[in-house]
Amino acid sequence: MNPSVYVLLLLVCLIYLTTQRRNNYIAHFIQKKRGGQGKMVELAKQFLGKKCVFSMFNSTQVSGILKEISGNAVLVEENGVCEAVNLDFVTKIREIPEKKKKK
Repeated sequence: MNPSVYVLLLLVCLIYLTTQRRNNYIAHFIQKKRGGQGKMVELAKQFLGKKCVFSMFNSTQVSGILKEISGNAVLVEENGVCEAVNLDFVTKIREIPEKKKKK
């Protein structure tokens, strides 16, 4: 094989490992910082029963209707499937507006 292929594979592996390490560091930092956990719970209570999008620190998103809040987790339902989301890892909650009817 060509040496440039090995260099390219090495670079891809290094990039993957550094992003995984960064995500693990952020997760550890969030779990360590427990002082502000009640704030996100209070904010989530405003969206109870509404269709929302939950953005996580690692650029993943969960969308659905916010059904229940218990402790530091929320229960989100989308198309009959329920999913639990830990509020320690949520960075943003956004309500999805209902589509407006055309006249």
